[in-house]
Amino acid sequence: MISRVALPITDEDNAGTMFDKLSLAGAELLKKTLPELIAGRVQAVPQDEALATYSPNLKREDERIDWSRTSRELFNQVRGLVPYSGAYTMWSDEVFKVWAMQAPESSQDKSVPVDAKPGTVIAMNEAGIVIKTGDGTVTLTEVQPAGKKAMPVQDFARGGKMTPGTVLL
Repeated sequence: MISRVALPITDEDNAGTMFDKLSLAGAELLKKTLPELIAGRVQAVPQDEALATYSPNLKREDERIDWSRTSRELFNQVRGLVPYSGAYTMWSDEVFKVWAMQAPESSQDKSVPVDAKPGTVIAMNEAGIVIKTGDGTVTLTEVQPAGKKAMPVQDFARGGKMTPGTVLL
């Protein structure tokens, strides 16, 4: 390594916003480092392989939501796939894409029935669609039913076809 920069990842970030942030940070780092490198004032340091990670290419199954996972894992899965492919689940034997959800800390519904299966729609309200997860709930805020464009949950709810008790697979 000849130079590095660290950037925080916030709950508001997704793959697209991080791409933009890292592009800008990389350009600034290059502008700062290149003159030093050309002047011979930069000393390369070997990368610590124990801290390095390999990321394989994503496959279609990486986009599928497994509702038995934790709320935080699902939130991060969606953020990691947006704005490119999005995450999906199955509803009425059709693909139902999820483009955004609230951060889990702000969407835990304490009134979830204990016997509710992960993937069960608990409620549809002005905040979004509340779904049971492996450890609590998440609230979907932007979705895309099969054959439709992505939309805020408030627009989707006006159709009235998804009701509490529906189980997403």
